[in-house]
Amino acid sequence: MDVLETVAGTVWIAAILYVFVSDALSAGEQWWGFINGSFFLGLIAGSLFCLHFSDRIEQKLSQFIFLGAISGSLATILFGLNSLPLLALLLSFLVGVFGQIKNIPQQTVVQTSVPKNQLPMVFTTLGAIGTGTFGVASLLMGVLADAVGIRGVFVLSGILLAAVSLIAYKERVLLRRTVQE
Repeated sequence: MDVLETVAGTVWIAAILYVFVSDALSAGEQWWGFINGSFFLGLIAGSLFCLHFSDRIEQKLSQFIFLGAISGSLATILFGLNSLPLLALLLSFLVGVFGQIKNIPQQTVVQTSVPKNQLPMVFTTLGAIGTGTFGVASLLMGVLADAVGIRGVFVLSGILLAAVSLIAYKERVLLRRTVQE
């Protein structure tokens, strides 16, 4: 799931997003900043949502992981197909919200499924894999953007997130607390 998400997330790097703003939205460069700001506001809103509903989320970790992934998938595809700058702001905000609704419970699963003494090794390994994947995927997304167009890479990103949601659904029994405090 992490590898697919990392690949999907590379469409949000500056080089890809800037081309999207220019070519797909036909908007000025300031919209790149507006869209980034909207995304980060979505991350904050998603975090606040998870904080407010933490008890409910903790009881249904796998459902929130699935819900966040599938909703993020749809928002990303709609973002890629959109031509209206204001709608792009809303969709970018929603991608941030849904990302947190998926990521926070997923992080909880890792933290509560691994013995405390193994957490540093697990997070170091996940970080190393994520960093390597992100570097290679960023290059690939740039090449794909030239080959299939800027909208195509956002649709691909959404499809990858749909695959994440499918994995989350099929493996939902694994997405729960297993280490007792």
